[in-house]
Amino acid sequence: MPQSFVIIYIVNKTENDTEVTDTNYLLPETISNEESNTIDIRINALVITDKMGPKFLIHKNIICHYSPYFSAAFNGNFVEGQTQTMTLDVDEKAFGILVNWLYNQVIISETVDAPLLVPLTRLWIMAEEFLMPDLQDQAMKEIYTGLLSTTPGRGFAGDFGLFTEIASQHGS
Repeated sequence: MPQSFVIIYIVNKTENDTEVTDTNYLLPETISNEESNTIDIRINALVITDKMGPKFLIHKNIICHYSPYFSAAFNGNFVEGQTQTMTLDVDEKAFGILVNWLYNQVIISETVDAPLLVPLTRLWIMAEEFLMPDLQDQAMKEIYTGLLSTTPGRGFAGDFGLFTEIASQHGS
């Protein structure tokens, strides 16, 4: 049975982010031999780009399994269902973390560390919008752990002001 993929384009960086020159996003490495149709769950740091910006190639059955939002879009009579592509205006880093979570059920950043507060906050908001409560719960646990952490480099004290700004804008 052939694999079915969807392509999701990311079109906008958030205005509060600084320009990123080395963009590494998390996508799974696929095993391509004739006997196996499985996914290697090791993480590869890579980005697939074109003139429109970053794009993510995701197995349709995986994203539709975890998100009723994407299932409706890609399996319905919408343009996305016909083209099997979607363009999103979301934070690239947070969406990369979401894609990694789809395959591994673990929240990690592109450096394989715990993500920073701002991408986690945007991930939590995306999980709400895409109807992914398990991801939303994990993101909140990461936020809570980071806010309580006294480990150098892991605490979120410096990002708390931006966190509250993002949270207040989301509630509006």
